[in-house]
Amino acid sequence: MIDGEGCIVLNRRHKNAPGRPQYRIQIRVYNTDKRLIREIIKKTGAGRISVMSLNQPGHKKTAYYWALRPTEQEAWLKRLLPWFVCKREQALLILEVIRIKRALQPHRGKRWLRPSESAALTRKITAIYGKTTKLNRKGRRTSD
Repeated sequence: MIDGEGCIVLNRRHKNAPGRPQYRIQIRVYNTDKRLIREIIKKTGAGRISVMSLNQPGHKKTAYYWALRPTEQEAWLKRLLPWFVCKREQALLILEVIRIKRALQPHRGKRWLRPSESAALTRKITAIYGKTTKLNRKGRRTSD
């Protein structure tokens, strides 16, 4: 479902200090039939259902989406990776972002990173953001 009706996205938000963007991972499946979204939750036991606001002309139906919570994303990407066809590259890049973000957050007695280390990892995430943006562009050509 994620491969066809879903998305694996890295969003960038400029919060707090300029030049220090925050990145948020979103893994979602969209559909106008809420039954499908409910079935995904029933089968996976993960995620949540939300309603998508359709304030755009031409959209008459209400759309729903299933979204994985941040704490569920890594495990589900790893679990689904063997079956991805269209979104395999995005999934691999997002798994790398998760690994980098974990390195940026000290816990359980680990030391804080030096500013140079932190900046280098943030640059890696920014580069991955550029790659995922290109991969997620609508109408991109595929190699058949």
